[in-house]
Amino acid sequence: MKKQANVGFIGAGGFISAHHLVTANESESLNIPAIADLNEETLQLHQDCKKLICQVTRTARSGEQLESDVECAEKLSLLSLKYPNIIGGIADDLVIYLGYNYSVKDVQAIRAALKKHNDKLDLYGVVYARELDHENIPRVAPCLDAVNLWLDRKSDLAEFDLILEKCLGRFPGKKIMLAQLVGKQREIIVGVVIFTRKCGL
Repeated sequence: MKKQANVGFIGAGGFISAHHLVTANESESLNIPAIADLNEETLQLHQDCKKLICQVTRTARSGEQLESDVECAEKLSLLSLKYPNIIGGIADDLVIYLGYNYSVKDVQAIRAALKKHNDKLDLYGVVYARELDHENIPRVAPCLDAVNLWLDRKSDLAEFDLILEKCLGRFPGKKIMLAQLVGKQREIIVGVVIFTRKCGL
């Protein structure tokens, strides 16, 4: 029996390589989600992606965001009706910026706006493996539908099973999307994301 792997690409500062995404999207054994900045041009460029997650907050955005985060989330909610491959929105660096750039009420408002016109959309939050013991985790967890867990250090690979077990404990019942830093190209950080199920791999 052929098992399909759910793999995607993410790039900070300039988005993913369109060439790599198109090539991978032709594979019968890959189900491709991509992560993009929220604008019509990008959505049209990647409308053939099977699954698309869009940035809905200013933090770490590669392009300019004129709307507030809440307005941006509601905009994505509306656009998802036009682009059915959109499965959610993502907020970067929530853990370290909670209490500075964001409050819990801010994140709750973003999530509510994201689901306003399409309650099937999920709010993803970027969490680094090294942040799983951070004091803000218990405050962030209830606000998210899914976690984008980043393994950005070499040592994370050796401790992967322990990290995943800890993440499942910190975010019980949440979807987990794994991400591995694979290198830099022209100042663009390139990573690979792998979807997992709610209870693990």
